[in-house]
This record gives sequence, C-alpha cells and structure tokens, in this order.
Amino acid sequence: MNHLELELIKAGNQIDGARNIQEVEKLFFETRSRYERAKEDELTEKKNRELFSNEKELNMMEKVIKEVFKSIDKISKEDFPPYFSEKHLLEAKKGLVDFRIKIDEEKDQLKVHSR
Repeated sequence: MNHLELELIKAGNQIDGARNIQEVEKLFFETRSRYERAKEDELTEKKNRELFSNEKELNMMEKVIKEVFKSIDKISKEDFPPYFSEKHLLEAKKGLVDFRIKIDEEKDQLKVHSR
C-alpha cells in the first residue's frame, strides 16, 4: 500500500468516527488537502526520477560521442573504401557535432526544469 492509500484509509476511518456534520465536513476538507499534497509530492518525485534518468542518458550519449570523435580523428582517407570520399568523413564529423550540440541543449533544458 502506498502513502496516498494509507492517508485515505486513515481519513475514511476518521470520517466514520465523526459525531456531527461539521466534523465530517472538516475531515472531508482535510482529507482532500492531504490527497492533493500527497498527489503533488508523488508527481514531483516522479518528475525528479524522470529528469535524473534523462540526464543520465544524455551523459551516456555524450561519452559515446566523445569516444566516436576520438576514433574518427584517427581515421584516414585510406581507411575508407574507395567509394567514400573525404566529404563523407567531414559529414560524419558534422553530424556528431550537431548531435553534441543537441545533447548540450537538452541538458540545459533539464537544468531549467529541475529548478
């Protein structure tokens, strides 16, 4: 049973034990308030887990790109089959640079959303 379910059961038991309508109303509004706070906390926790997961994934992708850059820098024209030109290597590097820029932008967005 999660925290929210326990809170609702506790509130239900209090309402069952209430002696008059004013007490029931008071307990009802307290229950609603508890529910809204618990739901908000649950959503915040979920959002934080998601942001952490996204950041972890972006960091991993960034490491992969760095490793690929190291490999590409070591590649010479002779390493390519004859039908690949120097242009293909430059296009690959450009694509990695663009991808790295997108990762940096996503990381910046994550920082903004985590505040």
